[in-house]
Amino acid sequence: MKTRRQNITMLISAVIMWVIPTLFFLYEYILRVSPSAMIHELQGYYGIDSAAFGFIVSLFYYAYGPMQLPAGLMIDRFGPRIVVCIMLPLCILGGALFAYAQHPMIAGIARFLIGFSAAFSFVATVRVIRNWFTSRHFALMTGVTIMLGTSGAILGEGPIAKSAAMIGWHQTLWAVSLLGIPLALFAFFILRDHPSGHIQNIPEKTQMGIWKNLIAVFKNAQTWFVAFYAFCMTTPTNGFGALWGTSYLSDLYSISTVDAASLLSFIFIGWVIGAPLFGWMSDKIGRRKQVLLYGAVGAAMTMMDIIYFPSSSIFFMGTMLLLFGIFSGAVAVSYTTACEINHPFSAGAASGLTNMFAMSGAIFVQPFIGWVLDITNNYVLSLTVLPLCLLGAIFIAFFIQENHCVQTQ
Repeated sequence: MKTRRQNITMLISAVIMWVIPTLFFLYEYILRVSPSAMIHELQGYYGIDSAAFGFIVSLFYYAYGPMQLPAGLMIDRFGPRIVVCIMLPLCILGGALFAYAQHPMIAGIARFLIGFSAAFSFVATVRVIRNWFTSRHFALMTGVTIMLGTSGAILGEGPIAKSAAMIGWHQTLWAVSLLGIPLALFAFFILRDHPSGHIQNIPEKTQMGIWKNLIAVFKNAQTWFVAFYAFCMTTPTNGFGALWGTSYLSDLYSISTVDAASLLSFIFIGWVIGAPLFGWMSDKIGRRKQVLLYGAVGAAMTMMDIIYFPSSSIFFMGTMLLLFGIFSGAVAVSYTTACEINHPFSAGAASGLTNMFAMSGAIFVQPFIGWVLDITNNYVLSLTVLPLCLLGAIFIAFFIQENHCVQTQ
């Protein structure tokens, strides 16, 4: 029987292991959203219109979304440590390449490389949580992971815009890319897949077993409902919060890009609050579906207010952006649900599939909004796709079965 000291030591070790891939998630989030804080500078530098800019930025998601499932399979097969130690340096390389790209094509390649390597960050963190923490803490820790990860979006908006205004966007992006180097060293020397003394004697860990688990994930209809729910819930944040919200708010209130980016960051502050809050609430009441539905309804109502009934008060707009972020944070529970409704050894594949759908919406919505904006010069019409997605999330939530927080065996 473990002593209290041993339990405390195990908890400290688990937190340290969890922090490393979580910081990778935070780091890639900064790289992911930073172009939204310097839209006009990048468009002017490359001489491109809104549609082309939206496409270049969305190339991150062309790699990030489709790689979620392979990332889950690789992490199930090789463990999170080796994968993080390979992909984090690639993410650093992509950030540095984007900082000094002198041609739109090179910038696009850099965004694709960042997305490819960043695809492993969140799924690796989910696997570390599964390996190091007890099941009763899974939803809460997943929520806290999203909380800390989306803190990178806060840093990638206002602070990045201010830095770009002070020292230039080249230097800012170069400095951001270098932040990953010490994190890569920590991952190499400290990160471990399992607690010491752990015995991995699982026949499913064979390659054939992994493919069987993947097929089982695909055959589970509930997995697809949860994945489509995640798609509909995260697409508005990826389309509005990660790119077009800055220019929308700047035009709406006739404020600078720096001020608009700072205002937009309230979405991600909301995520910081909402993800762990909904995760804790779901664990507390023993319900998943109910929490997912509440989050979708709240996010839809606030997004419609932001687009169709924008207040003349910047303070009130900030409040609505904050509430939208809080309600959107309910999507954290979808990752927990995806893992619980599938076999424990399929946690990487299940969470990877869910995150693949969650991130793939940006592939379409970011350039689509830019294309409509170029044609109509009307933000309301261009952004209408976002509340439609959230109404879809409400509809899909009714088809998700309540599992009462019980893990499938």
